[in-house]
Amino acid sequence: MTQQHINLGTQSDGRDGDTNRAAWERAEANFNELYGGSLATLSFKNLLINGDFDIWQRGTSGFATTGYAYTADRWKILSPGSAMTVSRQQFQPGQTDVPKNPKYFVRSAVSSVAGAGNCSILAQFMEDALRLSDQTVTVSFWAKADAARKMGVSFDQNPGSGGSPSAQVSGSGQAVQLLTTWQKFILTFILPSIAGLSLGTNANDSTSLNFWLDAGGTYNARSGGIGQQSGVFDIARVQVEIGPYATSFDDRPPGIELGLCQRYARIVNGAGLTGLTLGTTSILFAGQWPTMRASPSATLLKTSFSASTYELLAGPAWIAGSNCALSAPGITPQGITTAITGFSGLIAGQPVLINNVGANIFLLEAEY
Repeated sequence: MTQQHINLGTQSDGRDGDTNRAAWERAEANFNELYGGSLATLSFKNLLINGDFDIWQRGTSGFATTGYAYTADRWKILSPGSAMTVSRQQFQPGQTDVPKNPKYFVRSAVSSVAGAGNCSILAQFMEDALRLSDQTVTVSFWAKADAARKMGVSFDQNPGSGGSPSAQVSGSGQAVQLLTTWQKFILTFILPSIAGLSLGTNANDSTSLNFWLDAGGTYNARSGGIGQQSGVFDIARVQVEIGPYATSFDDRPPGIELGLCQRYARIVNGAGLTGLTLGTTSILFAGQWPTMRASPSATLLKTSFSASTYELLAGPAWIAGSNCALSAPGITPQGITTAITGFSGLIAGQPVLINNVGANIFLLEAEY
């Protein structure tokens, strides 16, 4: 549709312009064109990844409950002292409490332990501390709890590590009042300029969004003064965007969202690896993938292989392995070459096929 214009008329010839109805019909048509076309295209306005909690490469429950650990893709618990149990929850099909039919939300069950330095936070570290420096930022999300409880929201600017970086710039928190029913919250923050701060040399500087669920006295200002509390907190459809206003949630296609997540964490299954026996007890495996944020750490997820179920073929024979471990892995942002030990009776130089192509072999992480 070509742009429609409203006839405003002129004073000189005495001609009237469009009637109110005609003028608003044209305005409505123009808005419909925008929202159905250019405003509906992918904008990547949401600076968060996996803000809809659709992607859980590490599993959907059973994560560490204290300390620091990743859960849903890109979402990390920071829980020194207190404990929090994170799991994926599913919306009932057809529910209308949270619009646009989201599939999942994240649930955090917090067990508070008294202590000034104890807390429970669900956070996402957004790559690059410079991007939001001296910016007005709006965060919008849906949330509820098992009872009326407060939740804090804040941003931190993290200069990263390596060399002599400046200290983290910790932002002041804002608190919201949760109920047992879903509510949408919109909060605006003005992040300070980091001009004059020194960034680390390891290229891991970031800006973090923090949801404070439990906060000892040390964190009063950062948490919005929510205090210490136990409870169950549910969060859905989180968006962070530049500017003073909240817009509609940035629904990106699943394949694109997964690709964004895989810059930071990736599961490598059997189909992504080739192998060669090195000696009687070890196999050399190699694989490649699209470039990750940095050289990742590698965790071996599969530590045993069964010959009776035809998982691993070395030359002409099905082989078994137990208590397998990585040995001298060489890892770059684009690939891995590593030996896996834990086998016996192998003949060096034979090609290895992982027949169980769906088995998860490695977890690669280039997170914060």
